Amino acid sequence: MLILVFFFTALFLGLTFLAPGITTFQATYSLSKRYSLALTGLILAGIAALALHLPFYYDAMHRGFSDSFLEQYQQLPRIIISKKCDLQKFLNPKKEEQKTAIIVSSTIPLLATTPPLPQKQTTLARYSLKAHKMRERLMALNLYLPILLSFLISIMGMTFFFLKRVTSKERLFFPILLTCLGCSLTLFPQYFFWRPDMVHFSEFMVPMMVTILIAISFATETYKKAPFYVRPLIVLFFFLATFSLLLYLDDGCQSQSTGGIAISHHRTVEFKGANGVAVKLTPSEFQDTSAIYQSIIMHSKPGEYVICYPYNPEINFMTDRPSYRQNLYIDNLTAPRDFDALTIAEIEKYHPAAIVITDWSINGTEDSRFTHWAAGTYDYIKSHYLADYERGNIHVFVRP
Repeated sequence: MLILVFFFTALFLGLTFLAPGITTFQATYSLSKRYSLALTGLILAGIAALALHLPFYYDAMHRGFSDSFLEQYQQLPRIIISKKCDLQKFLNPKKEEQKTAIIVSSTIPLLATTPPLPQKQTTLARYSLKAHKMRERLMALNLYLPILLSFLISIMGMTFFFLKRVTSKERLFFPILLTCLGCSLTLFPQYFFWRPDMVHFSEFMVPMMVTILIAISFATETYKKAPFYVRPLIVLFFFLATFSLLLYLDDGCQSQSTGGIAISHHRTVEFKGANGVAVKLTPSEFQDTSAIYQSIIMHSKPGEYVICYPYNPEINFMTDRPSYRQNLYIDNLTAPRDFDALTIAEIEKYHPAAIVITDWSINGTEDSRFTHWAAGTYDYIKSHYLADYERGNIHVFVRP
């Protein structure tokens, strides 16, 4: 969400300086007056953002995590800049592969006695159009089509703006489409470079579907006025936009990751927990969830710490047990080099009543399983805590 705030802020700043200039055909106010109004709006927005954050920052100071609160905003530019390697690899994969090969070969002697750290680039591999399974090829189309659609929408917007035969109302299509597309694309890096899966792609498609439908409406109104050389692009956009929406709806409605009706499939057993939790689960999910809940309730008191690795905040919520960790997410790509030492020190300091480990391949690889990249921490927990419940990837340890 903070990454969205960063991109939306950049978009808002761009519109502040762009909008007064591209609406010069409206003679209601002079150019200087329009820029004065835009600047006033920018200042008021900044004041509103500051006023909104102050109560939360005060609460963070009171609870002792103000540094972590501010760090969330300070780290955003670093995160975005660090992803430039993914963009370079996408634009020129061969060159990036050669560069990686040179780096690996030159560092082998230095890493002879030290296990190599995982490459901190994309966390999940994007689906390929050459995949063996049809469903994976369709997912690849879902991931790549928005790039082409964004390009076509941009061309149509510029065409509407510079056409002499359009009305002043139709000329506004360009800034409207530009704004809609910009807002939609704030979610593009999240799914394309970081987590190219249906969960994050479906989040991107919520605003992108609205943008596509608005673009279809605008293109329909101005099709007859468009030059003959632009009409084929509009027809191509109609086809690709329709195909993209149908493909996403077909793939998304069959996936539980979109949060749609498919998620209710086979979930017939009701589970109730603390804080008003009441959900329908599959029999297998119910068995695990009930066991985790009962284990924590029986071996901890309200207010005692429960820690979950790598990421299961719902367990703290449904058991009404706090965590001393301020950042609840961790994986093999985000963990610091000295993760084991830091984590063991925290366990010895806070003595959590229970520790839950869900040993799943969080980034789609075996190396991303907690027991692989955090073997030192896992061995420590096994030797100092009692295993109360184990089934599949789930391990629940309680304090002796």
